[in-house]
Amino acid sequence: MITMHHTRRYQALIILLLAFLSMPMAAFAGLCGDCSDRSYTKDIGSCSECQGMTSSGSFKICMGCSGKQNRCQHCLKPLVAPKPNTQPVALVVKVKVLAPERGNAPAEQWIREEMKRMQIPHGVGSGEQWHVLGKEPLTILNNNHFGKAFLALEATATDQPFKVVVTGTQPMVIELPRRAGERRLVAHTVETEQASRDLWYALSVEAE
Repeated sequence: MITMHHTRRYQALIILLLAFLSMPMAAFAGLCGDCSDRSYTKDIGSCSECQGMTSSGSFKICMGCSGKQNRCQHCLKPLVAPKPNTQPVALVVKVKVLAPERGNAPAEQWIREEMKRMQIPHGVGSGEQWHVLGKEPLTILNNNHFGKAFLALEATATDQPFKVVVTGTQPMVIELPRRAGERRLVAHTVETEQASRDLWYALSVEAE
């Protein structure tokens, strides 16, 4: 038996339902700026991601999947553009020295390809590991007969290329773009009155 109390409850529920349906669909949906001003059917649809219910047959995904994927329920575009990573990436410059009769050919494919392109003779190799360059000179060669060579990284502004400074018998400066993944193989001949020594510097810019 339906009493007056039940009737009033039903009336209240109907009023709430009508109010819900009259509100803009954007208030209940994850919609982008372009889609939030449009009108949509108020029927029940199916989510293409989880097969759950959508609040409109016009929506491709449900509210839950929209929130998880940060995509518009209607057009599937990103709701909020991801914030760019404004933190500067710390970079280091590493060197591996190659010389005749200095071990096996390098394991790195890019060095072997550069050696082939530069027509570096067979027998040139490197028995060393990579060294991180800094302001303190790294001794490459220090011999009165063959000469001297030291490598150091010059301090430069963050918007300028890296500068690898070679001092010693035949000084030189090598510039590298300040980007992770930059690589170069540079030839350097150190000469004295008694002899000469051919060296190659494999340089790599890497994220620290």
